[in-house]
Amino acid sequence: MTKLEWIGRARSHQGILRDFISTYHPASIRGDAVPKMRITAQAAEQTCEVIRKKIKRAYKDEVDPATKFDRALEAQDYQTVYMLLNAAWFGAPESLSVWEVPGFGTACGLLEDPADDIEADI
Repeated sequence: MTKLEWIGRARSHQGILRDFISTYHPASIRGDAVPKMRITAQAAEQTCEVIRKKIKRAYKDEVDPATKFDRALEAQDYQTVYMLLNAAWFGAPESLSVWEVPGFGTACGLLEDPADDIEADI
């Protein structure tokens, strides 16, 4: 699929993806209210915690990720939408229960099927 098709797919799920980003992106204003889940992959959770801290530091002076997501979708900014979904994925707990979170499966589907026409950064 092309970038525009991918963006269209993300846009068709904008509400649920926005909520997912709003809850799980490490720099989200709601990020400290992440629902508690039983961690089923302890080592992966510890690694993700390090990455979450890096993401949060990198977004220190940025607009809230959910707002940035809406703006990026409107601008058809594939890279930003992909980056925001990826950061929220890292923010989600390493738990089998995370598959019950609205938007998690949709985000994973988009992340696993990136656009075919992205330029390689070589």
